[in-house]
Amino acid sequence: MKTTAVIIGLCVAILEHALAQTNQIVAPIVTNAPIKALPTVTKPTPLVMPKKITTRAGIVYKNTKIARIDPSGLTISYSMAGGGLGITKITFDQLPPDLQKECGYDPQAAAEFQAGEKQAAAQWAAKMTADEKEGKIKIAEREKQEEEAAKEAKKAADEERKIKAAELAAAAAKQAAEAAMIQATNPAAITITNRY
Repeated sequence: MKTTAVIIGLCVAILEHALAQTNQIVAPIVTNAPIKALPTVTKPTPLVMPKKITTRAGIVYKNTKIARIDPSGLTISYSMAGGGLGITKITFDQLPPDLQKECGYDPQAAAEFQAGEKQAAAQWAAKMTADEKEGKIKIAEREKQEEEAAKEAKKAADEERKIKAAELAAAAAKQAAEAAMIQATNPAAITITNRY
């Protein structure tokens, strides 16, 4: 059970890291633009993440590491009480005010981000429902075609049986007619016995 939790946690962390990498902004390249000096970029000061986070609800996460920060909260990895690694998302409204401030929490941006997530989840759910419905329709159509093909095969088999039965009946009638003709042309010998 602990191994499964660790594996799931690692998979989620890897996926979130990959998603974070794909959300980078790429500037368009203009080939005829004059070359300008690039602005000096200073490295952002890293967040000093506490090793233990206690939410406003009293949930304690130990040995925490930030996996991702988005406008609505933090995704962290943490040590589970029974051992192993856990991953969870803590929304900023659940975090203490000092950690909210350090992470740059903006309630309006968080609300917009969460609304976008809800809309994306609703669109995904609608697509899944539509795909499932389409799949059911295709299955029903295929089953109907298979049923019709089975009916046609049964009908063809019944017709073939009727034809064979008619051929057998005709052959039997022909045989009976030939036997009757042979009997009519060759009358049976009559033996007369005297009883005197």
